[in-house]
Amino acid sequence: FLLIASKVPKLSSRFLPNATEENAHQMSTQGQVVESIEKSLETLAPGQSVALRLADGNVIAGVTRAPMKRGVKLLDSSGNIHIVPKADIAGIEMISENAVDPAFGGAAAASSSVQPRAKRQPTRIPLVLDIETADPDDILTLLFSACHPLVDLKAVTVTPGSADQLRVVKWILSELGLRDVRLGATDWPSAKNKAGCIDMSCYSKLLFWEGHTAKSLKSVHLQEDEVGPAGEVIAAVCAEVG
Repeated sequence: FLLIASKVPKLSSRFLPNATEENAHQMSTQGQVVESIEKSLETLAPGQSVALRLADGNVIAGVTRAPMKRGVKLLDSSGNIHIVPKADIAGIEMISENAVDPAFGGAAAASSSVQPRAKRQPTRIPLVLDIETADPDDILTLLFSACHPLVDLKAVTVTPGSADQLRVVKWILSELGLRDVRLGATDWPSAKNKAGCIDMSCYSKLLFWEGHTAKSLKSVHLQEDEVGPAGEVIAAVCAEVG
């Protein structure tokens, strides 16, 4: 349904001694529309798609959030939050509704109804993730970044960069289908055989759930030319993304 009204308070004709009968009727009708808008606002629930026509002629379309006593909170298609005071709202359209209340324009109003904004594809953020693997939090950060829809993971650099550290990272990226992500190490290849950089038994338990084939992470094949010095990897990514 579509309700449109000017911001005019409801006044009785007895307070307008100089008003004509026609003007009094118009004022009364506008007041009824304002009341209808207020009732519509009261029935709004979180998650509804609506378009709000403001008194200044602008339109805000979005999804309703938590209810507010003095206004409406909308989340638009760009992820912006709008808090609109009730006093600024001149009309409401339920975007999910096809029918328009005939009392407020019928088919004519329907033909001019506000269309929801086209959803804009969010921009993915190119990311180089630098980690060390002494604690599981870095690996959990890698998992989160690799799976996040707004992250474009370009490279993972490891400190200091032992072969075992890089095997774990390579295995995770391979399992997630991210085989084109560059690998870098702070001290490569000097730290290739450095011991004590990662507890492989700990990560075997973390990454392989019960019942899964307990293959050893040490068996992951890692060629020396798959890894580059961290500084060179970061510089290459920066040149690529501009």
